[in-house]
Parts: sequence; C-alpha cells; structure tokens
Amino acid sequence: MRKGLPIALASVLLLLLAACAGSTTSGTASGTGLHYTSTLKSLNDSGASGTADLTLDGNRLLIHIKVSGLVPGQSHPQHIHGDPTKTASCPPATAIDKNGLITLASGTPFYGPLALGLDAPVANGTGAIDYTHSFTLSADDKDKLSQLTSHVIVVHGVMVNGEYDGTVPAACGTIVEGR
Repeated sequence: MRKGLPIALASVLLLLLAACAGSTTSGTASGTGLHYTSTLKSLNDSGASGTADLTLDGNRLLIHIKVSGLVPGQSHPQHIHGDPTKTASCPPATAIDKNGLITLASGTPFYGPLALGLDAPVANGTGAIDYTHSFTLSADDKDKLSQLTSHVIVVHGVMVNGEYDGTVPAACGTIVEGR
C-alpha cells in the first residue's frame, strides 16, 4: 500500500494541474468592460465633493461613489441624469432660482432627465457616503445609458432654511472615459 500511495498522490496532483491549466476566468467588472469616472463638485454651497467610478460590462454596470461634505444622518438620493441624444452638464450659477438655489427644476434643463436611479444611501456621522452597487441593466436602461459620457451623476440633499431637502442637488459631476 505504501508504494501505491505516492503514485495515487502524483495522479491526483496531475489531474488538479490539468484542470487548472484548462480553466478560464470570466471577466469581472474590475478587469474588463468600459471604465468611466466622474469628479463630483459642490452645488448650492453644500460643501459636498467626491468621485465616482463606473464599469460597464455588457448589461452589468458597477458603480462606486464616494462623497464627503453631505448632511450627516440623512439619505442622499443619487442618479445618473442625461439623454443619449445630447450632452448633459452640471448646472452653472445661472441656474440659481429666485430663492438662491439650484433646485431640481432649475437644474433639469442642464443635466436632463433621470436615466438611472442609484439608491439613497444615508451619510455617516461625518457626512460621507461610500456606495458600491452592481446593476443588471434592462434593454431600456442600456438605451438610456448608451452614450454614458453624455451623462452626469447628481447627488441630492442639502439643508435649506434649517430643514433638510432631499431633492436639492448637493453635488454633480460629468461622466468621462476612465483610465
């Protein structure tokens, strides 16, 4: 039996090596697909800023957003806005309304319609969010996002007259081709 044990172990080892040599690794969002980034800048003097990394691989969209300077303990809706037929932009100072704010309504002509809702994470005690999510896009979603570089990311939620308003834009960034 002792003589057969090394032969059996060698056979198992050879089978394992052969199996590993013939295997392939399917692509992951971090290694394949189209990569995009966005630098999120403050709107409405919110003090919010951050970054977004997006990887589009077929019908899968992986998004990682990090923002600081948000209202602590509040949910902050995030969206990709835009229309593939025209280029969206973050609202300029001229979008400020009579109340001194860039509102959802006054910003929409610049960033366009909602293309994809991302969720509304709650900012931690220091006003930061670190959000990662993988979306499986429908055919309609893929059509809306077909020209991702013509879109922007908007993070909503600021204090207005001492009260939290989750509709007012806090930060915005254009989506550009990444690394």
